[in-house]
Amino acid sequence: MCVTVGCFRSAAKCNKGVEVLYCTAAEHFIQVAVTVRRGAVHADRSVSHIHEVITCTYCQSFAVNKDNTLCRNG
Repeated sequence: MCVTVGCFRSAAKCNKGVEVLYCTAAEHFIQVAVTVRRGAVHADRSVSHIHEVITCTYCQSFAVNKDNTLCRNG
């Protein structure tokens, strides 16, 4: 599970929403900066932004999985 997804779901259990400001990754290190907002509306909004990211094994591109398709080559 992605770090941000765990953060979003944990915050939503406490009626808090999370907004990612930036994230950085290098080798074994990741850094994510977030803003936490109070309220069920913010919690629902942040959880609704969780989507699966898929990677194409043919062209090595990646995209947010909306309709289970990525590229026309694979």
